[in-house]
Amino acid sequence: MLAMLLKMILGVVLSFLAETGHEKAAEQIPPAPPPAPTVTLAEPMGADVSYPPLASAINEERIRRGLAALTPEPRLTAIAATRSREIVTDFQHGSRLAELAWLQGYRTEVVGEILCISTGTPCVSMWLDSPTHKSVMLDPRWSYIGIGTYSEGGATWAVAVFQ
Repeated sequence: MLAMLLKMILGVVLSFLAETGHEKAAEQIPPAPPPAPTVTLAEPMGADVSYPPLASAINEERIRRGLAALTPEPRLTAIAATRSREIVTDFQHGSRLAELAWLQGYRTEVVGEILCISTGTPCVSMWLDSPTHKSVMLDPRWSYIGIGTYSEGGATWAVAVFQ
């Protein structure tokens, strides 16, 4: 849709330049960029999408430390579900979280993300053992949480997204 809008605007500009005798300037305008690829968010997996055990474990740690429990949020869950599949082949943080947050309607809100690969050790334990992950998980600014997990070959990839 954005590409169509850009093409329409470019067409108006080119017409104006041609009508006003600026054909050479019109020839120097680069073509519109190709449309952005369509991103489809993964469907959350599991019978208890609204409040999976991982979210409960995170909330237990937050409450133990005097912090508010987090409320599950469907858009964050969709982001986390998508990221849990992506990190199987590309285990890193980056601009992908911002892109998915934008697609889910977050415009100015801060969102946080923590990732985990587990073959048996609970992710919350690993996050608590890492000062960086612990600070994200226990950040008092958060009110909402989304959890996504993906399991394959004895390993589980987990993502918690916070807002």
